[in-house]
Amino acid sequence: MYNIFKITFLFLILSLFSCKPKTYNIDIKNKNLKFAGSLLYYNDQPFSGILSSKVDTVVVNTISYLQGVKHGKEEKLHANGKIALIRFHQNGKETGTHKAWWSNGQLKFIKNFNNEGLPIGMQQEWHSNGKQAKELNYKEGKEFGSQKMWDYNGKIIANYQVINGERFGLIGSVNCKSDNYVD
Repeated sequence: MYNIFKITFLFLILSLFSCKPKTYNIDIKNKNLKFAGSLLYYNDQPFSGILSSKVDTVVVNTISYLQGVKHGKEEKLHANGKIALIRFHQNGKETGTHKAWWSNGQLKFIKNFNNEGLPIGMQQEWHSNGKQAKELNYKEGKEFGSQKMWDYNGKIIANYQVINGERFGLIGSVNCKSDNYVD
């Protein structure tokens, strides 16, 4: 009796995995890849698998696809081998927490997305020198609450609140004078 149960269970597991579409791990330079709108095709079928690109023999970019759309993890490396970017997609839409780094290892941004691909919560960016560049807040894909931006040297250039879709405070307008202006 126990052996029949084991065989039946094994058969069910194998059956589940045999129904999955064939997945590939191919290079972005493959001539059988084609974009049609936002869908990626391989041999005229929606692509499922990992798309990668290389510099020499080092993989510097990988993106997961399912049925022709980005789905899963995307990862990029800088030429120096340090991590450049980690993003996640679900059915072609950005989702979860995305992070990027400058080539010097400094954090570049942290952004958050809901399952519909809309920015949510706090979105932060930094300049390559490590000083904060932006701190923006989103609710259902729209600016909401406190919004701040700084220049490369750390001077605040925007500091405002968004209430009911309207901005109040220092928006960060461009000065009419320019050091580069020539008569």
